[in-house]
Amino acid sequence: MIEPLLVSSSLLIGKEMFTQTITTTTKNIYNGIDKILLNDNVQFKKILDDLDITIKLDIIHTFILELHNDTKLFNETVTKTFNYLEEILKIIEQEIENINNEIIKHNEKWFSRFRFSNCPNMLVKLINHIKILDNRFELLIKLIKI
Repeated sequence: MIEPLLVSSSLLIGKEMFTQTITTTTKNIYNGIDKILLNDNVQFKKILDDLDITIKLDIIHTFILELHNDTKLFNETVTKTFNYLEEILKIIEQEIENINNEIIKHNEKWFSRFRFSNCPNMLVKLINHIKILDNRFELLIKLIKI
């Protein structure tokens, strides 16, 4: 009798931690994007606009919070999908932080306006990971429809 109670309570605690982690991660991504945009680099702004990342994050975050309240939808498959969404969001968060650090380091260099930074390579990785985020979110939507 205690075993089902333990399983359901661990799922509840897992859901709570997941939603809190997603909320923290999305806030950090928003802050990182704001820092990138403060740099006044047209290339960064265009890429971030093309990726439409802030809108995607807002929708994903809101969707996850709404699902959090619907206990019927949580099963092992959906939980795994949430974990993979969390994983890619943390990777995106780290990449945006790395881009911001690279911008700072590059701007401190002598003749930084005439030098190339490593940011274009970093942006390619960010673009690829945002595509993965899109695919994982689409998968979650499909799983919920089942």
